[in-house]
Amino acid sequence: NSPKAFYGKEALKKKLKDKKILCFGSKLTCKEETLKNFTDSPVDYLDVPLLINGANDGIADDIMKMISDEYFKDFDFSKYNMIFLASSGLHLKKDFFINYFAKKVLEIEIYSNVDGILEDYTYKKENYIRDYFYVTESKRAFYSRAEKYLREKGILKERELLNVSRLLKKGQ
Repeated sequence: NSPKAFYGKEALKKKLKDKKILCFGSKLTCKEETLKNFTDSPVDYLDVPLLINGANDGIADDIMKMISDEYFKDFDFSKYNMIFLASSGLHLKKDFFINYFAKKVLEIEIYSNVDGILEDYTYKKENYIRDYFYVTESKRAFYSRAEKYLREKGILKERELLNVSRLLKKGQ
């Protein structure tokens, strides 16, 4: 409902309606079955920590392919028409996933948790923090990777620091 939102919760609900979804996420995302907040569509969850860490670290696509080949070597994608990337890190490799699954599966949509959310600076800071702590629980590792990524995207200015102390006090 934010005026800065160009999609928001209602649009995400529309996007996930009447889909058969495979959700890639962290252990916590899978445990909490987070997409239940947005859809009544059937959702299967897959905990993919190596893919999340690889995406956060910006590893090369050929290494992501090796990891993906191992995760999905015996996986049947035919019952799904959407793969939902439910970690902010995974969206960094969305193009990789589109290409990877285009070679394996016909007609499957790749959608990420940042495709239908707020794009303002404050939201991005909070979202990266939440997802990165779920995966690594490392404040120092988060800072180095998040600041690098946000600078590359022009979101964080050259001498600006990522300050999350107010968020951590709230328990996020």
